[in-house]
Amino acid sequence: MRFVVDASIWIDLGIGGLLAEAFTLPLELAVPDVILAELQSVDPRRLRALGVHVLALTGDDYPLLRQLIARYPGPSIRDLTALVCALRDGIALLAGDGQLRRAAGAEGVRVHGVLWVMEQLVEHASAPPEQVADALEAMLAAGARLPKADCARCLEKWRP
Repeated sequence: MRFVVDASIWIDLGIGGLLAEAFTLPLELAVPDVILAELQSVDPRRLRALGVHVLALTGDDYPLLRQLIARYPGPSIRDLTALVCALRDGIALLAGDGQLRRAAGAEGVRVHGVLWVMEQLVEHASAPPEQVADALEAMLAAGARLPKADCARCLEKWRP
């Protein structure tokens, strides 16, 4: 399955030390060039080395971007470029930003978050449950805004 990924997912996976593991999943991960350029806590060269696909908007994409900006004033323009890429390429979205997730849902784009990625890591044996639990705790300690009940459920499952 193909996904375009927003900045918050890369940041959370970086904090959790799960970037390399994410690329072992049977997923094709892509990022808009404008999001890749803004990343500071994750080295864009590392993402490229791991195999991220870099997407760019074309001139034909800007009318849709302008429509989305008008329709959804909450997400950043950079985040909305991820939604434009998802719509244009007919792929799903991995996003942590709540406003972007709501906009994607309203546009009919399949969207998942970092907890889904972490569940996939365990399910596909790409990382042991204890490592994924440690990663989630690191993300939460760093201030990740994730649903508390879902985090508690995941931690209970990964640390029986």
